[in-house]
Amino acid sequence: MASIIKANQLQDFGGNSILTSDGAGVVTPNATGIQNTPAFIAYRSGSVQSLSDSTETTVVFDATDKNVGSCYDTSNGRFTPNVEGTYFLQFGFNPTRSAGNAFKNYRVRIYKNGSDKQLHYEYEKTGGTYLNRAGFMGSTTAVANGSTDYFTVAVYVDVSSGTLEIAATRHDTFFCGYKIIGA
Repeated sequence: MASIIKANQLQDFGGNSILTSDGAGVVTPNATGIQNTPAFIAYRSGSVQSLSDSTETTVVFDATDKNVGSCYDTSNGRFTPNVEGTYFLQFGFNPTRSAGNAFKNYRVRIYKNGSDKQLHYEYEKTGGTYLNRAGFMGSTTAVANGSTDYFTVAVYVDVSSGTLEIAATRHDTFFCGYKIIGA
């Protein structure tokens, strides 16, 4: 025989609301430990960002679709979680070029606190000359202390001719992340 429990709120022993329901099947987690926040989706808006030859450049994703917790800063490209935990981080990168130029090597990294010693992800392509758009994505998980740790995306390119820029489209060039529940 099955039992049915009906409730619009689940509380812990201290009377703190853990889950609430609106009566129409929409459940809202209220406890910080069961929320995937802070969370963000940032992208390059209408303007491109130029990449200098043989230089690592921090990408500033200057617009957001989501910024739950206001932890992504569009002025400097930093995601600074305000909640301690483990985070899933992902980037998409798509260089764009004008006719007649090409690049030989590129590398994209997700840095923690701007330090190469705390590197969390690296994607590197070397050799050859890439005349067409050669976009790619990468992801990683990283632990943040919730108060001072921050994450950025940096790109290094070796341009064989012309100039290279980061595409300004929300689906090709983005940085996103969220707190993993229970981690």
